[in-house]
Amino acid sequence: MDNKKKTRNLLFYIGIPIVVILLATLLFNTQQKTDTVKTSQLISYFEQGKVADYQLNYGTGAIKITLNDSKKTVVTGTIADPEEFRADIREYVPKNKDMTYDLVRKADNSFIMNILPTIITFVLLIVFWLFIMKRMGGGGLGGKEMSFGKAKIKNTNDEKRKTTFDDVAGAD
Repeated sequence: MDNKKKTRNLLFYIGIPIVVILLATLLFNTQQKTDTVKTSQLISYFEQGKVADYQLNYGTGAIKITLNDSKKTVVTGTIADPEEFRADIREYVPKNKDMTYDLVRKADNSFIMNILPTIITFVLLIVFWLFIMKRMGGGGLGGKEMSFGKAKIKNTNDEKRKTTFDDVAGAD
């Protein structure tokens, strides 16, 4: 029974942080899936005047281009630096007066999202510290870790042992 309790406690103290780390990784993963269209190909669409409409997201770098062909083909891609891309296509945009565009600004991160990794790390350190203190013998709340130098004093008011001068050998 004691081994089962130790195993359960071990799984609890190791399993919870692992689950928290996995959830944080899944929720805060910032890698974006890139399409096969290269940035140079996207710029060439602008150079050739084939772009009818485009939408550029500054936060994710995602771009959606609608070509002015008969099928109204839509091309998507991901731009590493939207500002640099805009500078590259700036001279080609005025040539086509019918071109429309939409620029989506970066989403503002809330204060809590900015400090959440720090809070998670702080909580994990506290849990780890409590785990270590508990393993030392009591968690710091009246535990055994600081009792090594204390003398064990016997109760002198014990009624069973009453020693008198008559009990002591050689006493007058």
